Formats: sequence, C-alpha cells, structure tokens
Amino acid sequence: MCRTSFVVPLAGGRPPPYQPMRDDPFPMEGGPRPIIMARGMDAETVNLGTRPVAIVLPHAAGQINRSPPLWAPEWVDATMVVYQVRHSGERPLFSVIFEDEGQVFRHIIDFFPFPDALPFDTESDPVRA
Repeated sequence: MCRTSFVVPLAGGRPPPYQPMRDDPFPMEGGPRPIIMARGMDAETVNLGTRPVAIVLPHAAGQINRSPPLWAPEWVDATMVVYQVRHSGERPLFSVIFEDEGQVFRHIIDFFPFPDALPFDTESDPVRA
C-alpha cells in the first residue's frame, strides 16, 4: 500500500525569507499562527526566521493523521520550505508545514539528507537546491 504524505508543485516558488505574515495562508486575528514541531510527547515552537531559507513553495498539500492508531488521514494545505544547506546533514534539507485551516497552530516536519547524499553545496549552487 502506498501512503502519500505530501505533494508539492515545483512552480510558483517565492524567494526568501520566509515571512510569517505573508506565508501563513490562514492567519488568526492577532497575526500568523505559531509553527509547532512534535518531539515525542512534547512539542516546541519553530522560528523559521532563524533558518537559512532558499525558497518557499506554497500551494502544496499534505496529510494529517489525527488518530495515530487508525490510518485515516485528511488532506490539508501545506507549504514546503527548502533551505540553503551544506552536505554535513546537521540542518534539515527542507521542511513541510501543514497549514490546517481553523487550527490555532501549524505543524512542521523537518527532512534531513541521508549521509553523503548531497555531493554539492546548495549555498554555492542554488540551481540544484
């Protein structure tokens, strides 16, 4: 069985930086919603302003599974953020932000390259990023 987590159209990307006021498709009255990353049973707030963003790819879609014991995901709007990274693997290569409308926060998942999977430096070769 194939389980798709997210799909991202590669056209229509925006240059950096990530701008919370612009890039939250469903902001609350007080401004953009916080971005939360799950860490086991805990969660932490993520500030994308501290990350070296290369491009923001809006208009994606991702699946949120609200009941982990049961596979019954819902498709929600998503944004992919690609970073300028070195091939050390210390920082994520990209993140997917799940922009579920009506929620007071957004979910983010970081994706890291496999060791030695990137033979180039995206800061010096942004076309291949």
